[in-house]
Amino acid sequence: MSPRAPIAVLVVDDNPEHRKDYAEFVESWGYAPVVAQGDGQQLIADAEQLAARARCPIAIVDMRLIEDKDPNDKSGLELIRRLRYTRSIVLTSFGTTRTTVQALQEYGAADFVDKAEDPDDLRLALERLATELRRTGNGPQILWMRGLSSATVLGQMFPGRADIPPDEPETLVRQLFREREWVRLTLITANAGEPSSETLLPEDVSTALRRVSRVFVAEIAGEQALQVVKLARTDKIEREAANYAAYVAAGLAGTYRPEMTGTALFYDLGAIAYRLVGFEHLDEGKARIFTRYYRRTSDVNTIVEPLRHFFGFSAWGHWYRSTDVRSLDGTLVEAYDRSWRGALTSRSRAWASEAPTRRFGAIPVELPNPGRWFVDNRQRCESLRNLRQVITHGDLHGDNLFVDGRYAWAIDFERTGYGPILRDVVELVQDLMARIAEFHAAELPLVYQLAVAICGPRGPDEALRPTRAILGHPEARKLLEVVQFLQTKAFQRAQYDDRREYLWGLLCNHLFVSTKLPVEGPRWTRAMLYAAVICERLEHWAEPEWPPASWPQVEWEAPLLSL
Repeated sequence: MSPRAPIAVLVVDDNPEHRKDYAEFVESWGYAPVVAQGDGQQLIADAEQLAARARCPIAIVDMRLIEDKDPNDKSGLELIRRLRYTRSIVLTSFGTTRTTVQALQEYGAADFVDKAEDPDDLRLALERLATELRRTGNGPQILWMRGLSSATVLGQMFPGRADIPPDEPETLVRQLFREREWVRLTLITANAGEPSSETLLPEDVSTALRRVSRVFVAEIAGEQALQVVKLARTDKIEREAANYAAYVAAGLAGTYRPEMTGTALFYDLGAIAYRLVGFEHLDEGKARIFTRYYRRTSDVNTIVEPLRHFFGFSAWGHWYRSTDVRSLDGTLVEAYDRSWRGALTSRSRAWASEAPTRRFGAIPVELPNPGRWFVDNRQRCESLRNLRQVITHGDLHGDNLFVDGRYAWAIDFERTGYGPILRDVVELVQDLMARIAEFHAAELPLVYQLAVAICGPRGPDEALRPTRAILGHPEARKLLEVVQFLQTKAFQRAQYDDRREYLWGLLCNHLFVSTKLPVEGPRWTRAMLYAAVICERLEHWAEPEWPPASWPQVEWEAPLLSL
């Protein structure tokens, strides 16, 4: 909605003459009337469709839309409840104090006007709501980073959706910071400001899982501390706000924590903002997400220090305390798949038609085809015992974690809730393996050796053994040492007793991520290579030889020391 355009006002009344009169009033007062047509349920359905299509921020709704003479007809009030992103004024000839209070409190009406009163009462009620909208529309100036605008962001998130106004992202941000003079938005990407290389893995600069959302660092006039702003589909923002209230605001304390500062919602798009308490600068105006922090830091002890804080009992590790641990519902695969709304099950039919083995680049042997193996062997996870669940972040990849060298803050709580006890560690390890750590495409044999090393131990607390090739490659060694730290932290917090629980979690995550990536692309290949090695390890768990004699052999070195 442009700040200079007339505000669209939805008019809903079962009487055609009244509809015409109210539309004329609304237009004469400087608004753009949008009139619902039809009778009964047809009228109600048309009103809902028009409100969304015309982006009406205000509606005037007759209280009785089905039967005027029926005192129990509250169809207009029920409609108001469904017009969730429109502020509604109730019109009625049958008003009482009780129905007024009910309309305002129970059904969420913004105001209540008696039809018998002077039309000026309706004009004043409209003007009150319009004034609030204009204050939002004339709120802070939004300064987008170079190459971005409200329209381009909307086009990236909702390609082909000409029905959504191009300035809707900007309008939502204005609602979040309506009292400020300006807000500068910088898109968070893993390599922002850094040269890219087409020969590097992964091929994308940010996670492919964030296809229909965008996350920004917001510099706000008059505030030293920056905030984080996420734009996403409305249902995602609503779910995230609810999860934040249930698990983060109510469950996490301490000096270093995310603090939600507001939400703004409309029919298709919503926004949410966070202040990272204790985190003042965000790298002098640029987000220090863990992905970039990892890539720019060579010392492993420096890398793991904020992770040590994050999984400590004063931060997210709080959830691993015994009072918050429950038995897992169903199998481990079912638990992971539930959090992804059945993505693995949905893809299983296609995987079942694939060949049982496949080649990966320069790896000179056939390896298990992970999707097909998963379909044929997912029942194997039913043998796992003593499975538990805790409150998990649910999407702990490197772009959802901010760090400052000592502390860590998570954002994006859309999937937060009870999940497998190893879920957060497994998700971060998977992201490190398949995306954050960078390798040239020609280094796929080294990725194979990393997969073999990560799958080697049989006990949850057993140290990883590097190969000579891994120790001779700084990036590979860094990755293995960070994975070793996270694996140790997982055992300390979860005290689980079967390492296959960890490997099954990694397998499920690699497969899920693969469903979001271009098939045969560099990152897809990397994730599926890790998954293939995990499949072989799980299938031959009881056999002492690793890797199999038919596979390329490695030169083992001494186990890594704990950090």
